[in-house]
Amino acid sequence: QIVKPGAIVIDARPKAAYDKEHVEGAINIPVGGPMATTAADEAVKAVEVQLPTDKTAPIVVHCAVGGEAKACKAALVRAGYSNVVNAGSLATVKRAALKVPPQAAEGPEEPAQAAEGPAQQ
Repeated sequence: QIVKPGAIVIDARPKAAYDKEHVEGAINIPVGGPMATTAADEAVKAVEVQLPTDKTAPIVVHCAVGGEAKACKAALVRAGYSNVVNAGSLATVKRAALKVPPQAAEGPEEPAQAAEGPAQQ
């Protein structure tokens, strides 16, 4: 299962994309691109007060397709978090039955179903 109950969800997409549509309760950490190591580290530090103090707490990171989530996951691991999963895209996280606020969703909702298979790393 990609999204564990009680997991912190992090959206690594740019703020404009996050503002348009995001998983309810997700923390936005826009990393600045899939290769932006320094920017990702700085973005994680900027929201550290919103992250769990328990560095073993489950965290699920996603972006549009997976590249920015990969950079964000790496930054979280460098910051000491040990239970971080790159879920890939917002669509993957939505299929994992997390809620997207209705006012942000466009078009018909996808049917909720459990995510299957290994998470993208």
